[in-house]
Amino acid sequence: RIGQERETRFRDGLGTRVRAADAGGDPVEHLHLVPELVAQESAIRDRVGRLINFRHARYVRLRGVDRLKGGTRDLVVSYDALEGARLSTVLETLTRIPLSLEVDIAIQVVRDLLPAIGILHDSRKVTHGAIAPERLVFTQQQRLVIVDHGFGTALGRLNLQRKKLWEQFRIPVPSSN
Repeated sequence: RIGQERETRFRDGLGTRVRAADAGGDPVEHLHLVPELVAQESAIRDRVGRLINFRHARYVRLRGVDRLKGGTRDLVVSYDALEGARLSTVLETLTRIPLSLEVDIAIQVVRDLLPAIGILHDSRKVTHGAIAPERLVFTQQQRLVIVDHGFGTALGRLNLQRKKLWEQFRIPVPSSN
């Protein structure tokens, strides 16, 4: 059940994330999907259904997929609320201040990310499908957490050109040649 929404937290090609509370008053985050993904509702519901019981320290917990009550009837994916900074925000900030990202830090991100991706693939036989800096969050404890892992099939079914996948969803796809 979806409770009252509060504040916009982040916006990217997948949609807008809004801080909310569930029916019991616990903090959650709702991702209001863009129309292209709403058209893939059954694929999203299927993938989220497969991952609803998936628990791992490197992944935010999915809560479900629902339609908002009221006029818009937006399709939203609910997650546990997660405090932290998205890697995309950190990288953007680095362009405005005189700091640089050390190679050791970049290697550590990859060292945290690769085993976590492997766990999702091996334990649930699914791919994330949308790994990008916008979908990697560093918690206040400096722990890497992966979000938005319920869209692999839906994004594949969009059959978009490489350029559109990159520009809207920040998904890099190698050229066919």
